[in-house]
Amino acid sequence: MMRFPDGRLIEHITSTDTDLEGYLCDLCEEGFTGIIRCTSITANILLLDRRVAAATLVEEDGTEISGDDAVTSILKHAEKMDMTFDVRELDVDQARFSLKWYSDIHKYRNVAIKPGHKTVKRIIEKDINEERVDLMERFGIPEPDSDTLEDILKKSGISLRDN
Repeated sequence: MMRFPDGRLIEHITSTDTDLEGYLCDLCEEGFTGIIRCTSITANILLLDRRVAAATLVEEDGTEISGDDAVTSILKHAEKMDMTFDVRELDVDQARFSLKWYSDIHKYRNVAIKPGHKTVKRIIEKDINEERVDLMERFGIPEPDSDTLEDILKKSGISLRDN
């Protein structure tokens, strides 16, 4: 697990009182440089240069994830359970050094997504689609092709093509 510097404690927040994704957006817009350290699970989010630059999370089974997967997983956890976070400010040089250590030494994946209202919606849609595919595979149901889908819709009284 990547250990980020402690920095200066700014505040404690909880996921029940704070929309974490919106809070991250606000911090990025304000140009905050620092760490959002989850005290409920082993997770960190590094903010630098008005963006989420790095993130790490250790799952319950010990699996370590980084990058976009860590950000989306932390946001999902925050939506499902009461979590506490320490917001810690870092000097820009500390944050840049940490990011370099994160990507060059530990070889963690960089964060490409930007938190926003669409991120959580995308996470939920991805989860639903993955569950659908898992169920279809488990029961041996093939993915329907467009003709099969059209037939199903036609039998339901819906037509996709103009006559």
